Amino acid sequence: MKLQTISALAFMLVLLSACALPGGAADEASCLQGNWVMTNEDLNIMLLTLVPVPGMSIPAGTLLMTFEGDRFVYGSDAFTLQIDVPDGYMSADASFATDGTFSAAEGVLTFSDMVTSRNISTWVAVIDGEVAEAPGSFDVSMPAPGSGPYTCEGDLLAITSMAPSGEPFAMIFQRQP
Repeated sequence: MKLQTISALAFMLVLLSACALPGGAADEASCLQGNWVMTNEDLNIMLLTLVPVPGMSIPAGTLLMTFEGDRFVYGSDAFTLQIDVPDGYMSADASFATDGTFSAAEGVLTFSDMVTSRNISTWVAVIDGEVAEAPGSFDVSMPAPGSGPYTCEGDLLAITSMAPSGEPFAMIFQRQP
């Protein structure tokens, strides 16, 4: 009986220590901690998947993601949205932020308790070289990050999520110092 108790205790200690070792469940989210940036090129690829508006692009700006403890912030404090229209384009400066909590287990990142704020400036139309404010309301919302599988290795973070269309897409971030 004592041998079984000692064996069970030893087994439990091995399991607990495995969670504390690199690669264990307790360490899984530690790779995420810190600041990450999505380049403009990767942001435009993601935009094509998420917001399939013909001629829409983000000519300037990046997407940021920060993990601290069990909290995250995802957003951009400044980027430019542009939509091509006949003989010109429409553009607006935008910022948005989504924050909440997260957990990571078995290679899956789960976001929860999300709150989003956004600010889009007045749309300006440039047509045949003439500049005018665009009439009416035209709002664009960047989707919040979706829970899904992820890989975090060194300076690269990839999160696979689902687009509103049901298609998977990858969010690719690079670690910032």
